[in-house]
Amino acid sequence: MTWIAKSVRHALDGGMLVTDAIGIALEIAEKASATVLALDPYDQPTSDMWKHRYAMRESRTELKARDGEPTLRRLYLPLSKPAV
Repeated sequence: MTWIAKSVRHALDGGMLVTDAIGIALEIAEKASATVLALDPYDQPTSDMWKHRYAMRESRTELKARDGEPTLRRLYLPLSKPAV
């Protein structure tokens, strides 16, 4: 389990952090039986970007809404291929 966050002070594309996390999670999944990579989106645009850019799926887990914001759902990416 890990936590990553992008500082607004840096021009680095946060997608690079997610891409790197996905790569590391896939490597670990081969050795440690990890099944998903889960992410909590900061806001709706971030959630939409992760779903579009990385094919993340919405889980049933609802996240606590910030003041005036809509409720978001935790996102996940399966790390193993489904059984045939």
